[in-house]
Amino acid sequence: MADVITLTGNQRQVIGSDMDALFAEFRKPLTSAEIEWKIATNKTGQNATLVPYIDNRAVLNRLDKAFGPGGWQSTFVACDGGFLCGISILIEGQWVWKWDGAGKSEIEPFKGGVSDAQKRAAHQWGLGRELYSYPMIQLKWEGENKKFIPYHVLPRLQQMVEMITAGKFTRDYVLLNESEGKK
Repeated sequence: MADVITLTGNQRQVIGSDMDALFAEFRKPLTSAEIEWKIATNKTGQNATLVPYIDNRAVLNRLDKAFGPGGWQSTFVACDGGFLCGISILIEGQWVWKWDGAGKSEIEPFKGGVSDAQKRAAHQWGLGRELYSYPMIQLKWEGENKKFIPYHVLPRLQQMVEMITAGKFTRDYVLLNESEGKK
């Protein structure tokens, strides 16, 4: 465990060379419960490409768990077409900032843009970087293309995440069939 000084208001300050342990905890590979899935491409007559992503609640939970509710902070700046988010962590008495940004999202422009910017800022601190090394995952539709990933496909994706995290999955490409596992 890292050397941590607890300050007023649940604020943790990371100090000493053991701060690497807190960052290691924060940067642990995401669990299947922390990963969501979405359809990235879905053209008629073609397989849908599925991509993993992190939900912003998982970002907040990781920050709280590693650094305490008062050991980190975030700030947002509206900019042309989107938002910048800075996440700061209290390290040896100094607030250290890392920033990233995102555009407004299509469904909920404000909430989605802010959330995406915060997820990207957490990525600057090392959270979820492993998602970029995941294999290409495609879903072969049964009949017409759908707008959402069918619920019966999700357990297969969760199992794959667990295998990837355990180092037991080495494929670069995965083709899932929508009809498999359907009840």
